Amino acid sequence: MTASRFFDSPPRYRKGIFWVVAAVPFFAVGAATLSYFIYPSYLDHGEPSVTLISWRLLDGFPAYPPFDALNRTSNVYGPITYLIHAASFLIAGPSVPAGKAASLLAAMLVPVIMFLNYRRHSMETGLVAAILGAGFMLLNLPTAIWNRPDPFIVLLAVLAIWAKNISLQGKPEWAKTLFIGICGGLAVGLKIHGALYIAPVAFIHCLDREQKVIPFVACAAVGAAVVVAPFALAVFSLSDYLSWFGILLKAKASPVDTMVQLLRYGSLYLLPLVFVILAWKKASVRERVKDGAFAGVFLLCIALVIYMGSKPGTGKYYLFALFPIAVDLLIEFGRRLTELRKFTLALTGVYCVVVLSLGIPVQKRYYRALHWNETGAIKKEIQDIMVRHPGRSIEMGVGESIVTYNRTVQRTRLILQGHPYTIDYAIIIETSMLKIPLADKTVSYIRRCATDIWLIPRGERPFAMIGYYGTAMFGQAFRDAFNRAYEKKGSLRYFDVWACRKQGEG
Repeated sequence: MTASRFFDSPPRYRKGIFWVVAAVPFFAVGAATLSYFIYPSYLDHGEPSVTLISWRLLDGFPAYPPFDALNRTSNVYGPITYLIHAASFLIAGPSVPAGKAASLLAAMLVPVIMFLNYRRHSMETGLVAAILGAGFMLLNLPTAIWNRPDPFIVLLAVLAIWAKNISLQGKPEWAKTLFIGICGGLAVGLKIHGALYIAPVAFIHCLDREQKVIPFVACAAVGAAVVVAPFALAVFSLSDYLSWFGILLKAKASPVDTMVQLLRYGSLYLLPLVFVILAWKKASVRERVKDGAFAGVFLLCIALVIYMGSKPGTGKYYLFALFPIAVDLLIEFGRRLTELRKFTLALTGVYCVVVLSLGIPVQKRYYRALHWNETGAIKKEIQDIMVRHPGRSIEMGVGESIVTYNRTVQRTRLILQGHPYTIDYAIIIETSMLKIPLADKTVSYIRRCATDIWLIPRGERPFAMIGYYGTAMFGQAFRDAFNRAYEKKGSLRYFDVWACRKQGEG
């Protein structure tokens, strides 16, 4: 056992204790993913959007309808997001669990791959990486397991770091260079700023090659090809996708308290830089330049992510996918500090304890948010409504209360069984804040009763809800058109049934 190992091999009984401690957060991640897989709904109102856009790709519906189209169902996520979930639906068929399966699998793989990545140093180092990987996943529930792009970007970051770490310094390593470029391209294909979570890894990997410029160019070229490739498919319009971002760039940043929260949360990702600084003092000039550049790119990416996370509709979860790089800095630079072994072990232990401790209240909130009984009852009511109205098209609308708004996440049950998907409320909340009005085609659609029945939260005025940003989701023209075209025909436990005035209940 050499002194360069991050952990000395402890006695057998201490190894056993270490394995048990490492197993706890890993199984906690497993419990969270399993519970969410069988939970018959969603926790975040943006998840149904991802599910439905992905499902409808298989029928040739565009992922990014223009803002003047009839359907207001476009979203800012990249095409890779929808292709992943569309593949899941293709394999498993239309269901709520199928819409979650891919992201839950990605979440489970993250701590496993982190363990395998650092296991080459020692078993204990691998276990520390797995503990931190699982700890950060638990700290970021439900972001870590929802079907939005974040779990996949984390997995790509972990895979890119693995490719970097097994590359021999100074050797060409073209396969690994291209692999990292593919990871970066896929990350951008998930979220347009996804490259920020891969850029520090790609930078240091290419800097370690004998020919530095050519690997940079190759990495960027293959990444760009991966980004552009999905837009060759008819379901993805590049111009309609990019139209989102000109509008989003004009959006003002959130209040100062949001920025303070981001900075406070971001400090958790900066602690490993202590090891970088200590190792830098004892490094050669060449290593100092390289290490300083690596840390500088990482800090720049954190700053850019914090800026983006301050925009309306974003938040601290934007920092989530940076944690694999923070863990890599902690381990790889900590291993260099052989003369400060006790300090590195102590700081690493404190880091693990802090991450795991901060995750405990997050897990409690997560499990409290799973309303099994109510969700099951809403599911049954929707199924009963479809049975009572065979052959009638049914959509779900919002009422006036944010409290009951969460019921609308179950609209997936209607749409996955072939009912219309005209308006997505998670998207309407964003576009109403951005002052993008509904198209005249959408108002005309309502006016002519194109959908037979609308389900509105019981006892509420249809489409009168004020969104999360304090703006009315629907204009007066839309609400007037609905009230003239439809009337309430009955009430159930959770929903009122509004049917076209011309048709009766049927």
